[in-house]
Amino acid sequence: FWLGEAQYSQGKYNEAAKTFLDAHKAFSTSPKAPEMLLKLGMSLAALDNKETACATLKEVTRRYPNAPRPVASKVGSEQKRLGC
Repeated sequence: FWLGEAQYSQGKYNEAAKTFLDAHKAFSTSPKAPEMLLKLGMSLAALDNKETACATLKEVTRRYPNAPRPVASKVGSEQKRLGC
C-alpha cells in the first residue's frame, strides 16, 4: 500500500495502479483494502482511463459497504469529479 502511495505522489501512476491492484489482490480482506481500490481508481483516472476508474470506484462501495467514512467520502468526491 505505502509503495503505491509513494508512486502515486511522485506521479508514477502506471506503477501505482499496478501496485494497488497487486496489493488488493493479495490483501482483499485487509482494513486498507477499500483504500487500495480507491487509490487504484484514482491512479487509473490520472492515466485518463476514466471508464475503468469509474468502474473501480463503484466497486469500493459495492465490495466494502462499511468502508471508513473518509474513504467512502473520497470515493464520492472522485466519482463526482470524474462525472461517473
